[in-house]
Amino acid sequence: MGATIDFDHFHQSLLDNVEGRRMAAPHVGELGPLAFVIDDGRAYTFSGAGDMVDITPGTVGAETIVALGAADWESFVTERLTRYGVLYNANPRFDAGDFTDLCRWEPVLRALFHGRPVYDPKRQFLDRHGAPLDLARSFTLDDDPADLAHFLQTTGYLHVRGVFDPAEVHELGAEVDRLVTLARPDDLRSWWTKTPAGEPVVCQLKYGALGSALITELHDDPRVRAFVTASGEVALEPNLDRNEGTKIIIKHPGATEGLTDLPLHTDCGMGFHPVACQMVLVGVQLERGSVRGGQMHMTAGSHVVTTPDPAVVAVDDWPIVVLDTEPGDCTVHYSHTLHGAPPPTGGLTGDERARRTVYACFGPTSLFEALEPLEDLVAVMQRSDGVTATVDEKLRY
Repeated sequence: MGATIDFDHFHQSLLDNVEGRRMAAPHVGELGPLAFVIDDGRAYTFSGAGDMVDITPGTVGAETIVALGAADWESFVTERLTRYGVLYNANPRFDAGDFTDLCRWEPVLRALFHGRPVYDPKRQFLDRHGAPLDLARSFTLDDDPADLAHFLQTTGYLHVRGVFDPAEVHELGAEVDRLVTLARPDDLRSWWTKTPAGEPVVCQLKYGALGSALITELHDDPRVRAFVTASGEVALEPNLDRNEGTKIIIKHPGATEGLTDLPLHTDCGMGFHPVACQMVLVGVQLERGSVRGGQMHMTAGSHVVTTPDPAVVAVDDWPIVVLDTEPGDCTVHYSHTLHGAPPPTGGLTGDERARRTVYACFGPTSLFEALEPLEDLVAVMQRSDGVTATVDEKLRY
């Protein structure tokens, strides 16, 4: 698939976007000038210039030079691919500098390309009445729905206690156990890890609602639907069969491989933000979320911005909240919220199990238009024949 955006016209339009250049400029900081060069030799360099980002033809003065094919460059500027999408699914060449330079520049570029602000970890979070928010606050179903909605839409996450009763939790847990017994390492609907003893175990089930009426019904449960409504996102549909569908996470202390323990990330971290976000995920907690058994970490306010890459910048002063959950609690987060699931420390006692969570996922119409059933976005990135027309239309600059 060839590029459809004219390289020169694109950069000229950025020069005309004075507001975007001013929005991005304060975040350039100590970043050295970065240039993109495509396969016909044309190039443009981005640099800080006072209160604006400057954009000049060529690579003179560039400390980082990223060489891409025209189609891969287009995928990056339209956010079909992020920096990690480019790294793993394109063929970038760094004629100067390295990948970490692109990581540091990407939030600035997203502000310039899309008008999406760069994350400010010092931002103040206020409740509906103007008082400071307690970012670690949890709610119950008896709390004012307006407070729940405001908290979710302000922070990007929500913790609601005691949503499902013990009998419901037991029934869902038994259903997860049943689905695990049906999983096989080569079935493409499960991810596996190994215990410290080397035994293979399931760490994630994809498309968990398929073949399970009980889990399918979660998506129509009025309590779950109320959380989706609280997100403020309209026209979301239950996602049972696209982009991994209903996910079931199963933590294993001491796991030696697989994708059970993830660092801070967004669900669109490889790309396709314009197609996939905002998805909303409602997590039904089947076990306690503890340090020993595994917990979710949420970065407050990250769902409406671009965050600097936690792999290359310090996050010690970021408002990252640990969710200490109990069985029957629900968590809610947007797909673009920066979140993580560090490894559990182990040392569970008695009948205590590591965290298991069923994530009912709700996606925008664009996700269903872009993907075929049982197709995920990573597979689309890797398809050699390009992508469906609807994906490209959604990503048109």
